[in-house]
Amino acid sequence: MNQPSPYTIFITYRREDSQDTVGRIYDRLKDRFGRDAVFKDVDSVPAGYSFPSYINHVLGQCRVVLVVIGPIWATVIEKEGVDVGQPRLNDPEDRVRIEVEWALELSPVDAVGRPTSDLLLIPLLVQDSRMPAPEQLPESLRNLTKRNARQIHRDPDFEHDIQRLMSAIAQWMGTTAAPVPIFAPPTAGKLPPLGPAPAPANSVSAYHLTPMRLYNLGYRGYSVNGVECILPPICPVPAGVFTMGSDKNFDEQAYDDETPQYPVEVDGFAIGQHPVTVAEYACAVRANAVREPPLWEYRDWKVDWVKQRLHFDHPVVCVSWNEACVYTSWLAKVVGQPWRLPTEAEWEKAARGSDGRTYPWGDRFDTSCCNTAEIDIGATTAVGSYPSGESLYHAQDTAGNVWEWTSSLYVPYPYRKSDGRENLDSIDENRVLRGGSWVDSSRSARVAYRSGSRPGYFSVGDVGFRLALAAGGSA
Repeated sequence: MNQPSPYTIFITYRREDSQDTVGRIYDRLKDRFGRDAVFKDVDSVPAGYSFPSYINHVLGQCRVVLVVIGPIWATVIEKEGVDVGQPRLNDPEDRVRIEVEWALELSPVDAVGRPTSDLLLIPLLVQDSRMPAPEQLPESLRNLTKRNARQIHRDPDFEHDIQRLMSAIAQWMGTTAAPVPIFAPPTAGKLPPLGPAPAPANSVSAYHLTPMRLYNLGYRGYSVNGVECILPPICPVPAGVFTMGSDKNFDEQAYDDETPQYPVEVDGFAIGQHPVTVAEYACAVRANAVREPPLWEYRDWKVDWVKQRLHFDHPVVCVSWNEACVYTSWLAKVVGQPWRLPTEAEWEKAARGSDGRTYPWGDRFDTSCCNTAEIDIGATTAVGSYPSGESLYHAQDTAGNVWEWTSSLYVPYPYRKSDGRENLDSIDENRVLRGGSWVDSSRSARVAYRSGSRPGYFSVGDVGFRLALAAGGSA
């Protein structure tokens, strides 16, 4: 007897609702992950097999379920039999209902909304559809409406949307389209691919450093000559011109220090997909490369290193610019790779893209895309909690969660890399912080917003940093 293929991605959909779009999605997924990795609903059930039993078997081995929802997904009606005229989802034997019920059962989430199993359920809204209202669904499916959905728009946006989806799937499964290369200084201008950073030369994998949640996001632990470290997933940002700063004619929230708006050219580089986590920073603390972040207390808030270590997948906080630079220098030396802080221009391009948007995801603020004061969580959130808020280049958490140090001095625009603002030897001039935080409002989460502070400033529970990786093998 032939054994079923080892599927990892399950697609459930209705033929009447979205068959053509599903065909395009399926083709792109199988090209990226392999034909045998993608299960396409009834099309993949072998002839003569029991449908419920086989579906249960496949869902039990998959890592991702895509529930494709088109304009009539919830309202397709029965055309024959005793239930003629009734929505198919009302029938407990409806195959789509069975698939989604089982997928919801196998992919529980915790109180914060994070998946607690190895199965990730993603609703896909296609053909300009919206998530059905809970009252349109049977009770057993209503939790589907609480899951954050991805939009797959029509052309010309289809390719951009499907690339974002495949990136999210690859990170969840801890894989990439091709094996991650061992690091060697690349040719000038060449960037590593999206996903886990290149493995250091002469390194040994240290899986114990990256619990499954971080591993699934693309983090990798290594031991290099006996020194343990973690490298983050990275996003390549191609060389080219982008729009930097704000124009008060188009953004009423803009401050004077964000102006004038002008084109800036940035060399290609890669940026960490997330802020540096507690798990990463703890490696440097254990190696005595950096000190433990100090205690921060303010009113009812208190953060110390003991408390931070309880949340290994949260951004590290209470880190000064000086300490962030020490960390990047230590990491670069350990792994032999040009890690550093991003410049202010690099940070803004990675967060903004090349089309002048106001927030990483677009021009309108959306509380589902970031952790700011508007949602009143009152603390940092785990990295990867807001994938819908990622930028054009797939960087996440560039709005809210924690402020992020850049290498640049906080001086007026226009930005010119050669005007002295990238002088790393200045010991007391303010350095630029970007991105806003869980404490601050949406105005601070705009991609052009700037703040600055002394390089020795560390005692705040919403200040962290993000890594950059230079192209061409030089820092």
